Amino acid sequence: MPRLLVNPGSAEAWEIELKAGANSLGRGKENDFPIEHSSISSSHCRIIVMGRNALLRDVGSVNGTFVEGRLVEEAQLRPGQLFQIGSVEMRYESDEAAGPDEASPKDQPPQALPAAGEVPLPPRLALPAAASCKSHPRSIARFACPKCGCHFCELCVSTRQSGGRAQKFCRACGVECAPLGARPAGVVPQPQSFGGRLAGAFSYPFKGDGVILLAGGTIFYAVINAASFFARFAGLFGMAVILMMTASGTVYLICYLRRILTSSATGKEEMPDWPDASEFMDDLLAPFLQFLGTVAACFLPVVAVSLFVPRDHPWAGPALAAAILYGCVCFPMALLAVSVFDSVAAVNPLLVIPSILRIPLQYLLTVLLLGGVLALRWTGEAFLENLLPIPILVRIVFGFAGLYLLTVEMRILGLLYLANKDRLGWFNR
Repeated sequence: MPRLLVNPGSAEAWEIELKAGANSLGRGKENDFPIEHSSISSSHCRIIVMGRNALLRDVGSVNGTFVEGRLVEEAQLRPGQLFQIGSVEMRYESDEAAGPDEASPKDQPPQALPAAGEVPLPPRLALPAAASCKSHPRSIARFACPKCGCHFCELCVSTRQSGGRAQKFCRACGVECAPLGARPAGVVPQPQSFGGRLAGAFSYPFKGDGVILLAGGTIFYAVINAASFFARFAGLFGMAVILMMTASGTVYLICYLRRILTSSATGKEEMPDWPDASEFMDDLLAPFLQFLGTVAACFLPVVAVSLFVPRDHPWAGPALAAAILYGCVCFPMALLAVSVFDSVAAVNPLLVIPSILRIPLQYLLTVLLLGGVLALRWTGEAFLENLLPIPILVRIVFGFAGLYLLTVEMRILGLLYLANKDRLGWFNR
């Protein structure tokens, strides 16, 4: 019987009995096995049981899925293997008998030996000066996979005894790894800092299918604008159509920007696909409502001052300015927290303000960059109107430029979390 042991080796351990085929895990109640933990996304991963082994597949989670410490999007699970979703550790177990192709190495007949009676060693490769473990950047790589070309440390290869020699195999490819030569003297590479990642944020929208996605978004909103223009001549019905199209376009855009943020926060280098409208509640409505809740919570002091402080009061002006400043400063971090936690409860000032104070200089740089990008977006249309006399062309070019700048903004926020997630400590237990 295939099963998962959650929190193995602890007093909080419990079991999940998996069924044959696909099993969905996540924080949402619609999953086959809901798991209540703040580090787990509403839809986190799927486990597809196939006989004795299983296929683990991440479905776009914020905090990632790890197999033996290695971030994966898809990986095979063997009985007894440890993996982690978010910060929750699990172990896959199965009582199924091993098939003929799944026998453990110790049960397999030894490989034929050469006449000299020794197992041939793979050729030793020279280690490049910059080589470090694919999964542990601070660790020196000791082995290289000849198939995928990745470098690994001792922890990231599997060991099998054969012919009196310990052989090292790539966990992903199953191919024997070649040992690497000694590392030349030098400094072990450090993870890239936030400042080092910023320059790439402006080229990020053009990676992979980014240009196609931006062009598709531009065409989509150009069609909405054109339809809105003609709908004005249809009276009340036309106004209703305008409102519906504008609302649907706004919801879709906000959800896509949220997806860019979370994708960047997990370290993905290419733009994500557009949200799938078939999962309306999870992919569109829930993120949009969380966005509205974030805006309302951050700018609630502005509303309170406007309603309850008389305009002729001597402190009315400074109080309103302070409330606006508070909202503008807190909103980026609040939006980041809500997106990462996938919960509007993360807008809590007791989480947002200490997080800002943990990375004050980087956050100040982020706020200034976002402010500059917004100012460029708001002033760009007037500049384009003078540069391009054709109104429809102005709308298309500005639509593309606006979508590009919004993508850059979300990329910067995602990189802020990626570079500082240990310092922020949101999921530390």
